[in-house]
Order: sequence, then structure tokens, then C-alpha cells
Amino acid sequence: MGRPAIQPAYNSGFIRNIVQDERREALALDNADFLPAVFRITDTGCDMEYILIKAILIIIAAIASAAADTVHHHPRTMIFKGKFWRMYPHDKFIPFTKYPLDGWHVSKSVMIICLIVAGALPGYLWYVDIPVAGVLWVLVFNLFYNKLFQK
Repeated sequence: MGRPAIQPAYNSGFIRNIVQDERREALALDNADFLPAVFRITDTGCDMEYILIKAILIIIAAIASAAADTVHHHPRTMIFKGKFWRMYPHDKFIPFTKYPLDGWHVSKSVMIICLIVAGALPGYLWYVDIPVAGVLWVLVFNLFYNKLFQK
């Protein structure tokens, strides 16, 4: 009585599917060679959509921070009107809390939420993401704080 023949590992369904998936990925990468290198980020595991969403969130956070700083530092020359945009007195609060509903607090909250969500999303490479996000923040913040939110 002989032993049953051992099937090679590549004949199993699981391994065969892995090999086929790798071949498909290789073909997809070969077809993407016409793209500039900056758009070929599949090797880092990040999609371009995440990078665009992160950029939009950083822009929103910078605008919100510029609005809060304008309300705080330039109350006489800001373009915002109404009681909502005045720092004091705090006359409206979120029910059952002491969180004031004014322009400064809401703007800072929007900024913090956007930064947390942007930080939680996958990025390109951390040593590229951080300087790019910093430059984007400074450009947008200065544009809104120094030019657009002042009379």
C-alpha cells in the first residue's frame, strides 16, 4: 500500500487565488505607468481620495481657526456681524452644558474636529504629509485671517 500523492501547494484553491490576484495587481500597475509618479501611490496603500479629503479638512480647519482668531483679536475690523460673533457676553449655551454657542467656540470646535478626522485618515508618507499640511494650513490661514475676514 502506497501513500496518497501529495498535491503541490499551488494547486490548492486558496494559493491559486492569491497567485491570480497578484497577477491582476501586476497588470493593473503595468497599465498605470502612464500616470505621473505623484499619482501612483498604490505602493503606500493610500488612495488619492483620502489625500484630497485630508487636504479639504485641513483647509476647513484653517478657515475655522482664522475665523476664531479674527473674532478674538480683531472685533472692530472683522467682517462678521451679529451677536453670534461677539466673544462676550455668553448668553446662549448648549442645553445641559456650559458650552457657549458663539462664533469663537463653534469655530474652534470645527477646527479640532477637522484636524482629528484628517489625522485619522490614511496618508501618503508621514514625512511628506506633515510639511504639506503645514504649508497648506499657513497659506489658507493667512489668506483668510489677513485679507478676507478683515474690512
